[in-house]
Formats: sequence, structure tokens, C-alpha cells
Amino acid sequence: ALIAGPTDTEQTTWPAISSAIPEGTRLLGVTIEGGIAKVDFSEEFESGGGTFSVTSRLAQVVYTLEQFPTVDGVEFYIEGTRVIEFSSEGLILDKPQTFDDYDELLPIDA
Repeated sequence: ALIAGPTDTEQTTWPAISSAIPEGTRLLGVTIEGGIAKVDFSEEFESGGGTFSVTSRLAQVVYTLEQFPTVDGVEFYIEGTRVIEFSSEGLILDKPQTFDDYDELLPIDA
């Protein structure tokens, strides 16, 4: 559902819900081992945007997956290869990503 983007209704709420996931991104697989979700996306996931945009897309995936009690962190893969340095913005993902890595993006203290 995250990749599909917000529904028409979600886009008209206040504040509007949006997706930072680049158009054309495909989910290639998800596995969960020892509390770590390993999520594999097509190369489109890494394309385009500045630091805020790429950080937001990572955060959206982490928050989506960590809602499940079996997930404590998220590792990102592009086309089957583990991502340590993400996008041309050079974000370092050398450990599983968690809520705490993205709490500065929340509009409220959640």
C-alpha cells in the first residue's frame, strides 16, 4: 500500500498524506529474521530527490514495517544488494534502521 501511494481520500485530508516513494519503485521482496526486516526494492527506490526526500522515503518504509511486532529494525536492499550508502545524497545505513533514526521527521512527539 505504501508503494501504491495515498488514496484520493488520503490526499484530500488535512494535513494531506503523501508518499516519498519514487514512482516506478517495485518491491522485490521482504524477509524477517531475528527482528530485522530485509526489504529489497528496485533501483527506482534510490533515484531522485534531495536529502529530505530520500530521508523521508527511508523513514516511511521503517515506520510502515516497524508497526508489526516482529520487526525491530529494517535493512535496505536495492536489486538484491545490501545498501550501506543510500542514494547520491550519501546517507549511511550501516546498521538496521529504526524509529529512532527518523524521529526528527515526526510533526509531533510520537
